Amino acid sequence: MLFLGQVDEGLSSTDYIAVTFDDAVVKARFDLGSGASMLAGQSRLRMGVWHDMIITRRGPVLTLNVDGHSKSVTAPGLAEALNGNLVLYLGGVPPSVTLPLGVGAPSGFRGCMSNVQLDSQYLSTLPPAVIAGEGIAKCIPPLLS
Repeated sequence: MLFLGQVDEGLSSTDYIAVTFDDAVVKARFDLGSGASMLAGQSRLRMGVWHDMIITRRGPVLTLNVDGHSKSVTAPGLAEALNGNLVLYLGGVPPSVTLPLGVGAPSGFRGCMSNVQLDSQYLSTLPPAVIAGEGIAKCIPPLLS
């Protein structure tokens, strides 16, 4: 669903934040260069309805909030920043990008996203070079509510 990291074709990123769905559970993984940490949402999400999700990172602490339920994890080591020339992928990543071990979900995300922000800026206001994606199309959601 989301991958923010330094990407060199054919090489895996060591500094990254990745958010994926696994069996309707939101999972967030991140690595600041000293080892990966992972969070999982509290329960399976009901498909076909909108959900609120907020992912924040303050120094070495990553917080995942899904529909008002928060969990946090602290990265191992002393690093507190994502390093490198970061690229943000939404939806999926191109086949030429090697995801870090354990990130999973290479096939991407099927669904709709709305009001996505990065550093308090809506993605529609960021320069195109910052954002990439794979398999993104106009969303016409058949949502229940």
